[in-house]
This record gives sequence, structure tokens and C-alpha cells, in this order.
Amino acid sequence: MNYKQKKLASFIVDYSLNIKPQEKVFINYVGSNKEFLETLKYTIEEKNAIPIVFDMTPYEEIELIKSLNEEDIDLLIDKSIELISKCDSFISLLEDSDFILDNKYQYQSDLYYKKYKKVIRDYRLKKCKWIGLRLPSVQLARKFNMSYEEFCSFYYDVCGIDYKRLKDDYLWLEELMSNTNHIEISSVDTNISFDKAGISAHILSGEKNLPDGEIYTAPIKDTVNGTIRFNADSVQNGFKFKDISLKFVDGKIEEFNSNNNELFNNIINSDGGSKYVGEFAIGLNDKISVPHGVILYDEKILGSIHFALGQAYDDAYNGNDSCLHWDLVQVQKPEYGGGKVIFDDEIIMQDGIIKKNRGRKK
Repeated sequence: MNYKQKKLASFIVDYSLNIKPQEKVFINYVGSNKEFLETLKYTIEEKNAIPIVFDMTPYEEIELIKSLNEEDIDLLIDKSIELISKCDSFISLLEDSDFILDNKYQYQSDLYYKKYKKVIRDYRLKKCKWIGLRLPSVQLARKFNMSYEEFCSFYYDVCGIDYKRLKDDYLWLEELMSNTNHIEISSVDTNISFDKAGISAHILSGEKNLPDGEIYTAPIKDTVNGTIRFNADSVQNGFKFKDISLKFVDGKIEEFNSNNNELFNNIINSDGGSKYVGEFAIGLNDKISVPHGVILYDEKILGSIHFALGQAYDDAYNGNDSCLHWDLVQVQKPEYGGGKVIFDDEIIMQDGIIKKNRGRKK
């Protein structure tokens, strides 16, 4: 058994989910290399807990999507909720693949991602302890310009940081962000601000996603004003967007520019909440230094900020609801043009460096 895999599995079982004997753990696995899945199942069983596995290969998932209709999706939702309702924890294990869904299956894709995935996500968020991982694969390694072996080493280092220490180091920032009324952000082609009084902030340190390391809140929905340019690539609907620029007026996107404005326009018109911001966050993971267009990593970069268009989180809820939750990242390190994040007239991050313990209550 691989030592790093066993260490990560034990971290998930003991720390992230704190699994107890006789608890049931739902594992949703889409991938082809089941080595980590088997290690995780073994570790859960060591706790005298019960893993319940729903697994597909990426090819099987694509074929499932292509076959869907309204009746099928309702049955799939009912079956999944019935299984998850009996469980105490939910683990999502996903691997990248080269399978691409043809545009002629857009209707089926919308059923799967906008209906099924959203219903199941919303249900498990409320019902279970949960965590998500995007596992190493040849395809993901390619996005990082690494060999599979190099990426595996990087992956377990990034996922295996001391999250307890990270949380202790930044609890002051969680408190400060929770009590901040107004936030301003400035950088290259960026001058944007919003109010957030009354909306709490929360630090993520290995409890929900791996890799992890961010602190998030949300703006008061209609107070976002100004312009912002995101300098990290972002994949959405199978397309890699670059140099997204947005102008907000009273919380809503009024102008935008990207390398595919037609597709971008379709995405932000998904529903009534997709033109509004549901999340603002600061990255805290010092093992991730540059963006690669993979959001689970890019949004954690120490020295970055991100906004999410669409759905707000329940524990930092600003009233915005959407089928969309699209994280867009701006790195503020000097090599990316620098920048400032200001809480109530006090600089908290400058050129990617967090001013540790600034504003902390004594």
C-alpha cells in the first residue's frame, strides 16, 4: 500500500470527516485507476465504518449522459438521494479524462450537470459531512506540464500540508473578515469594491476539498461595483477562458470581455443569479504557486483572490441562488502585476503578501 496514499486516506477519515464506527460513507467515484479508492475503502473499514461505493469509468459517465431523458434523470436523482440519505458522509473522487461530450448532447448534458448534479450537491451539502478530491491522472498531469509521476508527488505534497497549523495561523483573518464591513480590491485593470456587513467568513483547511486552503465570505449582493480582470485561465463548459474582464454595477455584470464572448454570455445568462457574485475568497496554500487553469488548485494559491459567479454558500449566504458557481481567480503576486486587498481602509494583502495579524483584536 502506497504510504502517501494511506496518509491522505487516514487524514480524510480521521480529520476531514471524523468518521466513527458504524457510520456509512458514500463514495462517488468517477475514474479508471482504483488504487486510491481501494486504499480509502480499507481505511474506512479499519474504523469499523461502512463504505458504500457508486463508481463509473469516465467512458461510462459519458455514455450515461448521452442516454438521459427527463424520466431517467428523475429516477437517477431519486436513487442517489435514497442512498445518500442513509449515509453520514459523502466523498467525491473524480479523475480527469479525455472523453468530450459532443455538442449535439447539450440537452442531456444540461440535465446531468444543471439538474442532477445541482440537486445532489444541494442535498449532500445539507445532509452529510462531505469532501471532494480531484485525483491524479495522466490528463491532469498534462495540464500542469508534468509527468504522471511528477504530478503524483506534487499532488500528495499539496494535499498533505499541515492543515491544522494553517487553520491556527489564519483564524485571526477569519475573525477579521467576518467583522469587516467594506472590501476594496485594486490591481492591473482592477478597481472594485463591495460591502459585506453581517456576512460571516470561514476558513477551509482540509475539511471540504483537497487540496485546500482558503478563507471565503460573500458580498452583499447588490453592492459590488467596479471592474476586475482575472489573470488565471478558467475552464467552464469545456472551454478554457482567458483574460476575463467584468464590470459590475450594483452587484450585476453590466459589461464583460473574454476570448469567447458568445459562450461567456450564455453562461452568465444561465439563470437570474448567474450575473451576481456568490463568493469572495483569499487563497492560503503556500504549496501552490502558479495557476494552471484547474480551479481546485488555482483558487488556493497563496497571494490570490477569487470571486464566484452564481450560487452563494449557506454559511456565507447573500441571497444569491443559481445553478452556476464559477470561480474566477486573480493572482496578485508581483510577477502578475501586484495588487491590494483593503478591509475597512486597512491593507490586508499587498502584492500577494498577507499582512499577518493586522487588525487582530487583542
